[in-house]
Amino acid sequence: MEKKDLSIAEAIRVLEQKPESAAESKPEPEKTPEPQRCPRCAWDQKEVVIRPAEEDLKEYLRCTLAGRPFSKYYKLFDGQLTTKFTLLTSDESNVLADILSKIPREDRMVLASKALRIKLLFYLRQYNTTNYEVPAADADLEQEFRKRFGSLGEDVPVILVRNMMQFTKLSELLTEAGFDRNFWKGAGLG
Repeated sequence: MEKKDLSIAEAIRVLEQKPESAAESKPEPEKTPEPQRCPRCAWDQKEVVIRPAEEDLKEYLRCTLAGRPFSKYYKLFDGQLTTKFTLLTSDESNVLADILSKIPREDRMVLASKALRIKLLFYLRQYNTTNYEVPAADADLEQEFRKRFGSLGEDVPVILVRNMMQFTKLSELLTEAGFDRNFWKGAGLG
């Protein structure tokens, strides 16, 4: 079981590294600094930030004004895989924070892997045609993870975690956009 935890975290780390071209075998003049990670979603904060799409801004505003969490569908692999992620309510976020605070902190790799797996259980609301609810506060999360993803290849949770990281980064950008004086213009209302 521990091996699978480590492989997910290691796979995410490998996905985030850019492959080096064989043609570009120049020695590096300086050591590349470690990526700065968002404490909420583990996104590499040094990546180029792209402004959210206008439709995302409009939907985020609609959700905020209606008092419901923002959701977004993603189509991967030319539409062969569909996912839906939803922001948490304040109550769900508090439950998640409480659960994450109880994970033993002895091994950073295991901690990161477990935290990402738990977050995936909370944020992922649809995988193809299967819908999911946020787990109960007292749920056995390891059992829930096995129930949802146990029959799938080990690469599927890695793909879903990467997709979740994009979603949580988007939600952070949408929140920040609300403080931009041009937000209403970007949402098509100015």
